[in-house]
Amino acid sequence: MPTPDQVRSAFARYVEAWEARDRPAFVACFADDATQVDPYPSPPNVGRDAIAGFFDQTLAMTDAMAFTVGRVIIGGDRGVFPFTVRSTVAETQVEVDAVDVVSVGDDGLITSITAYVDMDGMRTVGTVGAVGTVGA
Repeated sequence: MPTPDQVRSAFARYVEAWEARDRPAFVACFADDATQVDPYPSPPNVGRDAIAGFFDQTLAMTDAMAFTVGRVIIGGDRGVFPFTVRSTVAETQVEVDAVDVVSVGDDGLITSITAYVDMDGMRTVGTVGAVGTVGA
């Protein structure tokens, strides 16, 4: 069974890869036969190729993503990760709250991840100006 630090580290690598828009690093977070559901109850993406396709599709819809992770709860091989993600689309920034439930294998790779997203709570938080400043 992975340690709590391995579970936390797996999610930290996942977030870092999203924020850096680093496809190889993102895919490397997952076991070969991992399952991803994002958002629940979407059909699962099974395996690294399908998960990479999800990554490509999501990045094509955004210009940037930044995560603020809340209080993490670890139990055995699983972690519950509440977070807010701020996405930039064109020049508009939107936030949405979500929770990822993540299972990690003994090798520290994600074996399953399910995202529960509060789509009704999505909100516009500002715009990005010509010099990269954010204003409401």
